[in-house]
Amino acid sequence: MACKFIENKKSEYVVLVPQKTDTFIDFAVKTLVDAIYKSTGVKLDTKSKVCGEKFISIGETDEKKKANIVCSYGRDGYKAVEKDRNVYLFGQSDYGPIWAVYGLLEKTVGYKFFAIDEIKIEKREQIDLTGLDIEYTPSIPNRCSGFGLAKFDLAYATGLKAYAWYGQRLDEKYYWGLWAHNQVNKILPPKKYFKDHPEWYHQMERFKKDDPNEMLPDKMQLCYSNQEMRDEFFKNLIEIIKKEEKATYFLIGHEDNAEYCACENCRKIAQKLTQSGLHMDFINDMARRVEKWRKQNAPSREIAIGGLAYEVGLSYEAPVKEENGKYVPISPELKAGGNVFMFFCPISAPEHSRPVTDEVNKSVTDNLDKWKAICSRFGVQVYYGSFRRALEFVDGIYRFKPEIEYYKNAGVDSFYMEAPSYKGSISLQAMSLYVLTSLEWDITKDTDELIKEFCDGYYKVASNYIQEYHRYMYDYCKKVRARTEYLTGEKFYYGMCLTDTVPQGFWSLNAVYEASLILDNADKAIEDSDLSKEQKDILHDRIELERMTLLHIQLEYFNRETNNYDELRSVNTYPKEKVLKLCDRMEKDVKKFNIIRLNGDSPDPIETINGWRKRAENAHRSWENRIRESRKKFNNFGGKA
Repeated sequence: MACKFIENKKSEYVVLVPQKTDTFIDFAVKTLVDAIYKSTGVKLDTKSKVCGEKFISIGETDEKKKANIVCSYGRDGYKAVEKDRNVYLFGQSDYGPIWAVYGLLEKTVGYKFFAIDEIKIEKREQIDLTGLDIEYTPSIPNRCSGFGLAKFDLAYATGLKAYAWYGQRLDEKYYWGLWAHNQVNKILPPKKYFKDHPEWYHQMERFKKDDPNEMLPDKMQLCYSNQEMRDEFFKNLIEIIKKEEKATYFLIGHEDNAEYCACENCRKIAQKLTQSGLHMDFINDMARRVEKWRKQNAPSREIAIGGLAYEVGLSYEAPVKEENGKYVPISPELKAGGNVFMFFCPISAPEHSRPVTDEVNKSVTDNLDKWKAICSRFGVQVYYGSFRRALEFVDGIYRFKPEIEYYKNAGVDSFYMEAPSYKGSISLQAMSLYVLTSLEWDITKDTDELIKEFCDGYYKVASNYIQEYHRYMYDYCKKVRARTEYLTGEKFYYGMCLTDTVPQGFWSLNAVYEASLILDNADKAIEDSDLSKEQKDILHDRIELERMTLLHIQLEYFNRETNNYDELRSVNTYPKEKVLKLCDRMEKDVKKFNIIRLNGDSPDPIETINGWRKRAENAHRSWENRIRESRKKFNNFGGKA
C-alpha cells in the first residue's frame, strides 16, 4: 500500500520517539518537524506511544525494535526505510537518527544545509514515502574541521554532518575523551606531583623552574622509563575514562615541544628503539592496562588509546626498519594492539595547498606507510594553509578530495583539518567548509560541482561572480607561484602552517583591482535583482565579508614602512589618506561581522588595524615630499600651484 506522508496539505502521520529521548533525538525531531512545516505548512505531532496511528519512528523506539529491520551500514551510518506504510529513521551512532532525518529531507523536500545562516527547503504539497529505503555509511566516520567551526558551533557542525572542533558532540560531550597534548598538562600536572616526584619530569633547559606553580607543562615531558610514573599515569587515565563515558578515543599525547626525557634510562631505551619507539612502548603499555581494565569493568564499551605521530615532537618518524623489502618494527614489542591508534600529524608537510598524494608531499605518505607496520588504526590531523596568512590562502580547496580519499583508503577513521576557526579568518570560509565536510561525508562528489552548488545556494544571484572570483584568485596564486619558481629557481610552498613568508611582489595592485571589480559586479547583480531589501542586505554582507581578504592584502603589503623616497618610487605604496580609509572600512567590517581575529596567529583585530594606522602615520611622509617636489617643478616651469 502507498505511504502518502503529506497529501492535500494534510498528514495522517505522527512523529514517534523513544520513551526516553536525548539531545540527538530532540534535534532530529525538531529538524524534521520544522522542515516539513516550512515546506508543506503541515505541523506534525510528536508522541512516545502510538495507538493505531501511522508514524515516522525516530531512533530506537519500541515499534522500531518490533519491526525487525535488517541493516548493514558501517560506523556512523544510518537507515531511512518505509515498512508497512510506516517509516523508520535510525543509525549506528547517537547521530544516526539525525543523519537519517537529513537523508529523508534531502530526498523529499530538497533540503540542503549550506551554512548556519542558509538552509534550502523547497515547497511541496505532496510527499510520498512509498518504497523509501536509504542506507548509507559516511566515507570518514569521525569528521571534524578546525576552520569555520570554533568550539560550541554545534548546530553548524551538525548541519554539515560533522563535529565541531576536535570531536565535540551535540550534547557538549566528546567522542574524544582526551585529545592532543595532555600527558603533563592534564594527566600528571606538576603542581600536584613535581614536589614529591621530580624524577618523573623533564623540563626544557631554558624554561626550567624550581617552583611547581611556575612550571610550564607545555615545556615539559614525562620520563617514560619510570615505572612509578607509569602506574600513577594509568590510575589517572582510568579516572578520565570513567568520567568521559561517551568517549571512544583517548589520545594520550606528549606535550607540544621537540624534547624528550634525557635521563640515562630513557637515553638507553631510545638508542635501541628510537625516541618514537620509546613513546610507542609507553602507549602500548597504557593500552594493555586499559584493555585489561575494560574487560573487567566495562566489557560492552569500545575504548581506543592513541599516541601522537607529531612532527614538531620526536614521535613522528615511525620506529621501523626494512627487512626483505618490507618495513617491520625495530622491536616486536612496538607492534600496536587492536585498541591502539596513532594520530598522524604532518604539520610540516612541504606543501599545504596540495594533497599528500602530490609528489611534493611524498615524505608524508612514505612515513605513513612505515607506521602501517606498527599500527592498523589511525586518526589524522592535517593542516590548512598558513595560520598567519590565512586570509590570503585561497588555493587549497582542490586538495580536499584526493587527500580525504587517500586517508580513507589508508583506513583512517578520524579526519580533522586544523586551520583558523574564527569567522572571517579564511577567504571563502563558508564555501571551503561546505566542500570539505561534503567530501568527508561522500568522497564520490566532485569539487567543482560542490563549489557551484554552494555558490548557487549561498550567494544566489551573485553566484557566477563568486565562482569567477574564486577562479581568479586560484589561478592568480598558481601563476605567481610558477613565476616565482621561474625567476628565482626556487619553489614557493605553503609549508609549516605558521609560516608568514611570501615572495616580494606576490600580491600586485592589479590583482587586487581586478578581484575587486569582480566583487563589484557581484554587488551590482544583487542590487539589480528583484529580491527584497532584506535579502539584498544579507547578500551584500556576504560579499563584504569576502572583501576583507582584499582589504587585508592592501593594508599588509601596500602600506610600506619606509621614509625613503627613492624606495617608495620603486614599489607600489598607498598614500596615507587611502590607508586610513581602508583601515576605517576594515574596522567597520570587523565590528559588523564580529571578527575575533584577522588571521589565525594575529592579536586582537583592532590592534592589528591600529598597527596599520600607525605605520601609515609614521611611514608615508615621503608622499608629502613627493607632492612638494612636484609643485616645485611645476612652479619652475611657470605653473601655478
